[in-house]
Amino acid sequence: ELTREFAVRIRDGAGPASVEFIVQTGAYDSVADALSLVVDPRGTTLEDTLVALGVGNGTVEVEVVPFFYRLRTGGVEDAFPLNTSVELSFDATIENPLTGEPSALPSDSFSGGDLSAFATNITALNSADWGFIRFKAVFNLDVNNSGVELSAPRPALDYLRIQYKF
Repeated sequence: ELTREFAVRIRDGAGPASVEFIVQTGAYDSVADALSLVVDPRGTTLEDTLVALGVGNGTVEVEVVPFFYRLRTGGVEDAFPLNTSVELSFDATIENPLTGEPSALPSDSFSGGDLSAFATNITALNSADWGFIRFKAVFNLDVNNSGVELSAPRPALDYLRIQYKF
């Protein structure tokens, strides 16, 4: 399900209005060269969206938008407080040949066991043939040093999708 949680964005070609539908499943038919997507049935219907965007009165643009991570705050998808930041960083290690599990030896990892040496650009891990990757998400809830409201909803990483080649 490589397209799960992607979005189908439908936009009025003459203006800024757009609507997104979240993809639940998808399949590609190589014979017909067609991509079929099933979107989340909650919310507005496709028919209502097309009417609202004025189908027949101009151009409607449709695009599939990949999301590689999603944040959620207080149960609201893609809501992120202004005074907050998130940094994703990555590490990798080789396989322990005796167990098939990730090696626990710091010397076998990209970071050398140093948490501050995780790569903020995942392409840095292309330097070797790693068997396993791990990531760290660091949230700064007070970027402006203005204080944190303890009762305010906290942002969370809903999911992270990492593309890789074997």
